[in-house]
Amino acid sequence: MFDYIAGKLVSKLPKYFVVDVGGIGFNIFITLSTYSSSPQEGEFIKLFVYMHIREDAVLLYGFKTQEEKQAFEMLLSVSGVGPKVAVNILSEVSVEELKSVIISQDAGAITSIPGIGKKIAQRILLELKEKIMPLSEKSESGFAKNQNLEDAVSALISLGYTQPASYKSIRSVLEKEKKELPIQILIKKALKELK
Repeated sequence: MFDYIAGKLVSKLPKYFVVDVGGIGFNIFITLSTYSSSPQEGEFIKLFVYMHIREDAVLLYGFKTQEEKQAFEMLLSVSGVGPKVAVNILSEVSVEELKSVIISQDAGAITSIPGIGKKIAQRILLELKEKIMPLSEKSESGFAKNQNLEDAVSALISLGYTQPASYKSIRSVLEKEKKELPIQILIKKALKELK
């Protein structure tokens, strides 16, 4: 529903901000990295937000960058990981460190985060490996991050393919081509991989 919220930072605490937008104060939960890179109280702030709806509450989670918001959403896709745990993880490690931990399958780095046990750590590593591999800056074959990758994955998912299968087919195409492709060609070649 919301993509971002921009307004005056009224209150600044390590766990949440209050942002005034047209006379309405939004209580927005944040990560420590968002807190540390935020302006002073009374200044303008723009946060990319995720709205979490529960039976008893509607909660907003805010992030300084789109990349951090995407990492948060990816963590939420893991069974057993809720918004509080995802915020906790992103407060302890940067998005780049999280990618590196998942790619290297370093369970110790995740279990060292307070509140994260072995089972959750293993689930995060297992369920996010396929999603994170194509998003890393370089893969084993050395292809650069593809700008059209996310759009191509979304297109394949809308055609009825699963997310892991979509990522896998696109990654396979990019490894073979070793160059950036126009999105239409990337989707066409990925569809051949899926058949």
